[in-house]
Amino acid sequence: MNDLVPRSNAREGDSDRIRAFVAGGGKVVGGVAGAAVGLLGGPAAALAGGAAGAGLGEILASAGVEFYDRVLAPRQSVRAAGALAVATVEIDHRLREGQRPRRDFSEGATDDSDAAEVLEGTLITAANSYEQRKVPYIGRFYANLAFNPAISPSYANLLLKLLDRLTYGQLRVMATLGNSRYLDALIQVGAERNEGTFRSAPDVIAELDELTAMGLVGVGQADGSVVQPAGVFEGGSWDRMDLYRARLTTTGQLVHDLVGVADMSDDERDATVGGFRGERSS
Repeated sequence: MNDLVPRSNAREGDSDRIRAFVAGGGKVVGGVAGAAVGLLGGPAAALAGGAAGAGLGEILASAGVEFYDRVLAPRQSVRAAGALAVATVEIDHRLREGQRPRRDFSEGATDDSDAAEVLEGTLITAANSYEQRKVPYIGRFYANLAFNPAISPSYANLLLKLLDRLTYGQLRVMATLGNSRYLDALIQVGAERNEGTFRSAPDVIAELDELTAMGLVGVGQADGSVVQPAGVFEGGSWDRMDLYRARLTTTGQLVHDLVGVADMSDDERDATVGGFRGERSS
């Protein structure tokens, strides 16, 4: 493990500012913030991965200081710091496992590089989030992006716009649709709903309909393809279509993977199924 060297253009007090900024994220992400403070807050940061870790660490620390210096409402600052903390700890974990980050995120890091601009967009998305529960997933987005060279910075910015629109409830729906073990549950719920036993909760249907409008969910076909509801005979709202046919689109699966909702607890997925069953979701 090679420690990061201090940035040549670092101003006196940068370490204190990054420590204060990231520590504030503990209100949102708990102990992860403390781990991130240890990685970014010293005179020499401690990300693993040698030169690759140095490049990523410089981007994370620099963006943190810049955000600390900006005029943000306290709640915005806390949520941006929480996302930065999650991204830092996740990146360090993957570096320690020997994974290699994408070159454009780990080499030639500058304040106006693509990596820094995408990180700024990530922190802005977290800062402006009305739902605290989204913040860890926004941080994971950047961490996973840092190891996925197939996604261009331009496409990453488009995905960030989609992530900005997503509610936590919609992330929960995506986590449910992305888990094949829940297909049987949706088949059963759909069959009971078709018999008129109940109607799905309007909030979870609205979330699923909006995911479809955003191009993140479609209707699964027999050949394995996923199409927009307008392309099927019974197309329309998921209040009427068979729930078991709801599938993540290619873009939907990508967002699902980047934000890491596969790790969401089964309790959250159960709450989504309960909403489809007509129960009030939380």
